[in-house]
Amino acid sequence: MRRFAATCFALLLALSTPLLASADCGGRQHPRVDHVLHKSQQLLTTRNIDAAVRVLEEFTGKHPGISDFRLHARLAELYSQQNQREKARDAYHHALQDCDEPAWLWQNYGAVCWNLGDYAQAAEAFLNAHQRGADSQCYVDGLVALSYAGQHDEAAHKLFQVVRDHSDAPIDWLEAYVQISLQSRNKKQALQPLITWEARFQNAPAYWRSRTYLHLEDRDYPSAISCLRVTATLAPLTRDEQATLADLLLSADLPEQAAHHYRQLLKAVPDKRQWHEQLILCYRLMYQPHLAQAALQEAKPYVSAIYWHRTQGELSYQLGDYTNAFHHLEELLRRQPDDGAACLLQSYCALQLNRYRTARTCLNKALQFKQYRQEARSLLNWINATKES
Repeated sequence: MRRFAATCFALLLALSTPLLASADCGGRQHPRVDHVLHKSQQLLTTRNIDAAVRVLEEFTGKHPGISDFRLHARLAELYSQQNQREKARDAYHHALQDCDEPAWLWQNYGAVCWNLGDYAQAAEAFLNAHQRGADSQCYVDGLVALSYAGQHDEAAHKLFQVVRDHSDAPIDWLEAYVQISLQSRNKKQALQPLITWEARFQNAPAYWRSRTYLHLEDRDYPSAISCLRVTATLAPLTRDEQATLADLLLSADLPEQAAHHYRQLLKAVPDKRQWHEQLILCYRLMYQPHLAQAALQEAKPYVSAIYWHRTQGELSYQLGDYTNAFHHLEELLRRQPDDGAACLLQSYCALQLNRYRTARTCLNKALQFKQYRQEARSLLNWINATKES
């Protein structure tokens, strides 16, 4: 059964320095810094980032005793624009040592740590930013980072509380809650809150997708089918979702409905072997051998020769074309001689064609396989009793 893989939810964190005019730590702002910041800003107006960085680096190198957080915050911003993430992280860390009051400073530091994969430090930074006045989204970002740092249970519990307590919680918070819950030890406990929140999120396709994940985790396939069907009424299913729905319908013994989705999938991706084979299986379960044979013909370029000859042999036998069935089983056994089922079915074809000697040969081969030995011996006894040659 195909499972939705737990998808990675991205934090969209833009670095946004409110250009250092913050009143926070105002008592620790050095007057000489104003001049160098102004000079760097003039260079930035001409997009000369490298020159602006050199000016700031030279000033901090000459005046290491000046502890004005604005210098290192500006440097961190410019390093980020140059994609020098390690330098940006160190500069933000230095700025926070000089002044740890501005929420935006913690938030930008967290974003750089996140991009560097330092999720534990990113979580601490985002949560510190929230304590200093950053919005609830920053708190959620911190919990997501906490989960990436390996603390799934704590992150899931706190994020549950956030979604529960915010009636205007956006759908991406709920998605994050589900994704984190799927990583936690109590993953099945996330389902009941989601059901409780149905009235809040029922018009959002992402809500029904999230419920699908949890029902699949719980092996409640009928409920997963229902959720995917609701999703389809709100938004087009992705290809993976439609394939999952088709597989679920097939496993639920609804081959006609499954066949509809496999046909649609194959229109988009005609070379997908698995979908061809599943569609053929649907037709066979629907007792439509002619449709199965037509689907098999379309699948010929994409399926293995062994699958092709076996299925052609079985379908031809079902349709009463015993000569064709015998031929395909012969080809199958040439490629795969140790196939007891093919030996037995080939003997049935020979019997239908009154080729008793050939049938004996096929049955003697089938005797080599324990699974088919009893049936093969019974047929041999019957042939011998008829005294046909």
